[in-house]
Amino acid sequence: MSSRTTTRRRQLGSTMRKLRARSGMTLEEAGGRVGVSKATVSRYETQSGPVKWPIVDALCR
Repeated sequence: MSSRTTTRRRQLGSTMRKLRARSGMTLEEAGGRVGVSKATVSRYETQSGPVKWPIVDALCR
């Protein structure tokens, strides 16, 4: 993974966490709204594992 990709993934995770926190949702609530586990939401926020863009889009909405 290039450093540019890593930087973008960090930014994505940070933004997703901020949006979720701002809305007052837990990992479990956010995952439940889009049909994924809280572990999946956590992985996206902490930049570990593959990213599925339709899920990222749904979480950000």
